[in-house]
Amino acid sequence: CFAASLLVCLFVAAVYLHYTMPTYRVSSKIMIRDEKRGGDFFSEISVFDDIDMFYKANTENEIELLKSKTLVKNVILERELYVNYYGKSFLRKRDITGKSPVVLVDSLFDASSLGAMLTADLKLNKDQSVRVRLSCEDEVLHDSLYAGFPVEVTTPNGLLDFALAEAWSDSSAYNHIVVEIYPPVSLAKNYIKNLNLSQVSKTSSIVVLTLKTTNKAQGISFLNGLIDMYNRSAVEEKNEVATKTALFIDNRIKVLTDELGETEKNLEKYKKREGL
Repeated sequence: CFAASLLVCLFVAAVYLHYTMPTYRVSSKIMIRDEKRGGDFFSEISVFDDIDMFYKANTENEIELLKSKTLVKNVILERELYVNYYGKSFLRKRDITGKSPVVLVDSLFDASSLGAMLTADLKLNKDQSVRVRLSCEDEVLHDSLYAGFPVEVTTPNGLLDFALAEAWSDSSAYNHIVVEIYPPVSLAKNYIKNLNLSQVSKTSSIVVLTLKTTNKAQGISFLNGLIDMYNRSAVEEKNEVATKTALFIDNRIKVLTDELGETEKNLEKYKKREGL
């Protein structure tokens, strides 16, 4: 009886592992920007230490910035991470993003305006025809049979253009492809939920980024995009601070010049009045 139970448990475990999508952890490191958001140049100018226009941020602030919804959403849009591809077979679903025989070609589709996930169900037949079923929240938006690729489907958010990434044959690993297109805002929440940031040590400005994902390549792309966009925002912010600082200094010089000129005029009047 015990042996039979053990065999059943092992069989169930094997089936579960076979049909469950694997998850991965990808990680990277980043050195956060200087304590003063303006950068090294302004950190060396002590005369500005007491001016409120320079916002001081510590490591915790920068970690929160890295996990901000706006920054993560922009990375998703820039890297087109809102599209996921899955291969389906009997009781099995695998994340094949980056390896899918069918791809969504860059077209007139506005992903940022999506309010809910779109699911495109594509079944490739032996005669090279393909059936496309598009749905949103269990509502079927489109269901048609096409003679072959490319396939264009009109949606309220624009045109979806599907094409073959490689030659397709009957021996392809998956003849049933599911393409899921997520609203970037809601997807950003999911990325943030699976993103962990931690300092190497309490005194270090190095932060380790770890992401849990079902697609390794996509996870690496996200982390690279997040680091790149964070660094770009740091440069843009530094330039903005430099521009505002230069403007502030120019305005102060103008005020001081005007005050000095007025003082000189008053002194001249005094000397004439007193016969000096």
